[in-house]
Amino acid sequence: MSKNSDNVRRTQAYFVSMIIVLMLLSFITLLQAFKTYKERGYMDYLSFALSISAITLSVYMILQIKTKPPKTGFEQPEVFTVIRCSKCGFEITRKFKEGDYVLKEADPCPKCKESTFIYMIFRKANEEEKKREHYEL
Repeated sequence: MSKNSDNVRRTQAYFVSMIIVLMLLSFITLLQAFKTYKERGYMDYLSFALSISAITLSVYMILQIKTKPPKTGFEQPEVFTVIRCSKCGFEITRKFKEGDYVLKEADPCPKCKESTFIYMIFRKANEEEKKREHYEL
């Protein structure tokens, strides 16, 4: 388990405990409002409204913690490098490595043992771009 996921779980547990305390205090205030109504004959509408609002907010926050966060669109795209042999035309595609650039010499060709070079660097299109391309055609 990574350190980041431990921090997320710890933070989530902290927020859930705070929400539970808020909900508990809201129920106590709601009970106090009903007790005041029973004993004195008038309703404390401010306490009643604030208690109901706090309970509703607590339930909403618990539901939001349980749902997955939306994708923000800042995901790292997959980038690939195409290496080509200048003699036999052999091509191989691999994941991009830091320091790759077009026309950089690469490892010898596995077929003819001649020099190879980086022919192309591209990124894989995500689903949204594929849909957009489909509609533009």
